[in-house]
Amino acid sequence: MTPHLNYAVIIMMAWVITSEKRGYIDKSGKMLITPQFEIVGDFHEGLAWVVQFGKRGFIDMTGKFVIEPQFDFVSSFCD
Repeated sequence: MTPHLNYAVIIMMAWVITSEKRGYIDKSGKMLITPQFEIVGDFHEGLAWVVQFGKRGFIDMTGKFVIEPQFDFVSSFCD
């Protein structure tokens, strides 16, 4: 019997600044998340904190908000 294996897909991203907005690119320089945020953090546990309109929230790796910007301060998620 073959053991069941779970594979995690890891996407390497770095944040970039264009026209005073921040977004994310991959290792080849391809834009993954269009610059639209005032400040961004690194991804941890699949989420990154970002600042939009002066408030902090969290996006997933597609750039979609999973926690809308509503906080004055946040920290990264960690295991």
